[in-house]
Amino acid sequence: MRVFAASLAAAAALAACATTEPREEPFAADRDAPQASIAFADFGAVRSFRPLGDDAVLLEGTRRRWYRATFFGSCPDLPFAESIAIDSDAAGRIDRFSAIIVRGRRCVFRSLVEVPDPNAPAVAAEPDAAAADPEEPR
Repeated sequence: MRVFAASLAAAAALAACATTEPREEPFAADRDAPQASIAFADFGAVRSFRPLGDDAVLLEGTRRRWYRATFFGSCPDLPFAESIAIDSDAAGRIDRFSAIIVRGRRCVFRSLVEVPDPNAPAVAAEPDAAAADPEEPR
């Protein structure tokens, strides 16, 4: 009886530690955004990649266009990968139905959207017109 009570208390303690809050999706807006595709991805149309944690990857296409691919689930080896393989369709195109392969693990895309160049300098905000006018004398 004591063993049962101890195991029941341990199970209750573990259940109290579990979180019930859903995991926040950092790129949830990508699902509603217009989906993109990259033609000839298997012939060098993807020049480089940048991991965005294990939830997404930035892919640099031709003409310095950047795309963000988010995954169904996580891609745990992506932040440590030095190279990736692209799983394209028969025409060599990648889109939201494609995947990348990282260290033998297939990471399936949830979305693929075009994003601004992450290397571009940030554009300074326009000064407010009211703040730009000097004060009138009294």
